[in-house]
Amino acid sequence: MEKKLIEWYHECHDVNKIPLTAKMIKSKALEFSLNKDFAASKGWFEKFKKKYNLDVVRESSLKAIINE
Repeated sequence: MEKKLIEWYHECHDVNKIPLTAKMIKSKALEFSLNKDFAASKGWFEKFKKKYNLDVVRESSLKAIINE
């Protein structure tokens, strides 16, 4: 799941220049996960973000970007 998720992240963020939020990444992680007990918790996300050095925008920042 992590491999698919990081590939998706790089395609969105690096290739298509789409800003991603924690909520978007967690939602995609749940979609990719085969483990029905996986919750994409805040703790999981923080470790994932740190492990892959991800650039993530806040929801409020994303709304400001969209409204520009």
